[in-house]
Amino acid sequence: MAFVPQLVSIGPFHLDNKELKGMEKIKLWYLKCLLNRAPAEETIGLVCLVKAVGSTEQDCRKCYAEEVDVPRNKFIEMMILDGCFILEFLCRYQKDLMAIKGEEDLVPNTSWMPRKILADLLLLENQIPWCVLDCLFNHMPYLITESCSRLDDLVSSPFSKYGMFPPSARSSTQNHKHLLDCFRNCLVGSCTITRPNCLVPLNRIPIRSVTQLCEKGFRFIAEDGENILNIKLEDYIIKMPAIVIEENTESMFRNLIAYEHCDPSKGHEITSYAALLYCLIKSPTDALRLKERDVIQIGLSNGDIASFLNRLYNDICCHGFLYTDLCERVNRPAPVISLPTVQWPDGIQSESGSSETLYSRYIKIKTVPRLSQLE
Repeated sequence: MAFVPQLVSIGPFHLDNKELKGMEKIKLWYLKCLLNRAPAEETIGLVCLVKAVGSTEQDCRKCYAEEVDVPRNKFIEMMILDGCFILEFLCRYQKDLMAIKGEEDLVPNTSWMPRKILADLLLLENQIPWCVLDCLFNHMPYLITESCSRLDDLVSSPFSKYGMFPPSARSSTQNHKHLLDCFRNCLVGSCTITRPNCLVPLNRIPIRSVTQLCEKGFRFIAEDGENILNIKLEDYIIKMPAIVIEENTESMFRNLIAYEHCDPSKGHEITSYAALLYCLIKSPTDALRLKERDVIQIGLSNGDIASFLNRLYNDICCHGFLYTDLCERVNRPAPVISLPTVQWPDGIQSESGSSETLYSRYIKIKTVPRLSQLE
């Protein structure tokens, strides 16, 4: 169920899902609300939107891996309806206000409903091309504010609600393919670890569990406000940015991992992170250690965390593992400290003529010598 929308269908893949038909009425309502946001002098009509989006139809169809068997008129209508729904939803979510003042929202203003919709908007098989959203946004200049001058700003604001999303990744200047790609670009864009040149498949991640590393003298500490990908090793201290694992976190990770494997050119940063966590947390004890250090903040039991990671990274081959250098440094043997050899002054020798250590001379003394024996 991690790849199937629960509330709203976006794009062609789940268009005929009868369980999601209830949201079609809300999409129409949101389209009306979005157009009504325009002041009198900036009013825009549906005819203008149909013409603008229609000019991108062929490019939009090429964005999907499979042929989209939807007639032209219905395809353009779907792009406009879904695109305007997304923009209106993001406008309301950005202001933590699901209803426009003076109007009753058809989406229940509960604590979980907006987050469920946002989770659906970030599913790999529930996307429309970014160019559609960009086209609609550019035809609605009244959506631009001081804090939201680009579509990226409008989109990235709700992303910050996710506990896995760092404050340093509020927006991205990259070209995006869709909303999920935008989320990943914002997340990976603030990663400071250099992507490895070697893309050899890595079936086994060479690092021990948290408990085993702690037994070898390593310590884990949490870093607030950092990108979750920026895991560092300083001496015997492993610094891991804190991550909040929420209800939708598993779905988010699984869709990002699936996306990286569908498009290898994107890299494997998210897959690498999931693989590293999977190796570090092998038991409830491992999870408990990281929770006690505030590296993982979650309401699940320690056993559920281990199960969550096992589902997340199950038989996945990782190409271009991001943390190869970190693992090699962790696995590097501790340096052997050799004590300096004591150089005795000339004349202090054993009967055989070889220099003796203080310890060897000490053990030869059986009894405390009397003063008369020293004369």
